[in-house]
Amino acid sequence: MSSRARKTSSIKGFHECPELFPLALDGDPENRKWIMYGAKGRYHIGSFDGKTFELETKSQTPMFYGDKCYASQTFNNTEKGADGQPRRIQISWQGGRLGQISLPNELTLHSTPLGMLVCQLPAREIQNLYTRSETLDGLVLEPGAANPLEKMKGGLYDIDLEVDLSQAKQLTLNIRGNRLVVNATKNGLSLGNQMKIPGTKKLHLRVVVDNTSQDTFFGEHGLFYSPSMIKPSDDKTISIEVTGGNAVATKFRIHQLKSIW
Repeated sequence: MSSRARKTSSIKGFHECPELFPLALDGDPENRKWIMYGAKGRYHIGSFDGKTFELETKSQTPMFYGDKCYASQTFNNTEKGADGQPRRIQISWQGGRLGQISLPNELTLHSTPLGMLVCQLPAREIQNLYTRSETLDGLVLEPGAANPLEKMKGGLYDIDLEVDLSQAKQLTLNIRGNRLVVNATKNGLSLGNQMKIPGTKKLHLRVVVDNTSQDTFFGEHGLFYSPSMIKPSDDKTISIEVTGGNAVATKFRIHQLKSIW
């Protein structure tokens, strides 16, 4: 029998750096789906029998929002996660040829209001970089109130928020001079023009801030991931405010980070 490789199937629509790997849907090890994506971070979900990848999604779905990640690759030589499978960690080429390696993120697969989607959050090992933490769970955010983060001036942050925006119209984080604005409308929540979550006013937001990058995870489980490059700045402040009504932060954790070097 020939030892030469044989082509068994093909799929169109991908260019460079392909990947194919399984993820457990909603953490169920008995319900695994296969993810295929290419260099631009757009993916299909389907099934794979070792020879043929069968699509279960009609069109490719963006894994990133913005143009700051390319040629991502994953690894899973980790301990097993809650679903009994090794964790799937992704690292990207962030910012192009003059950029940097991205934050390591863990990929998971979930049923969402927008259908079955790959979600991602920072790998939990980021906790090894925490130097100072503030827990403000239960804080009531009021329009025009004093900034509860006035004393945080480290510049490198991991911010983890869950906020009820049913009475407010807008929540704004100003991080080192960069404004991140979440709007609450009758249809749900939105961040920018592309990231929209229907049918909810409960905001899940995670933001990791470095000197040259700001990674935003919007929605439960990290439904949307928006990495961005920022310019180094002496401004290390952070503030939060709401407009249109009060908002209750059921979870409000902010951690200052140290350098990995």
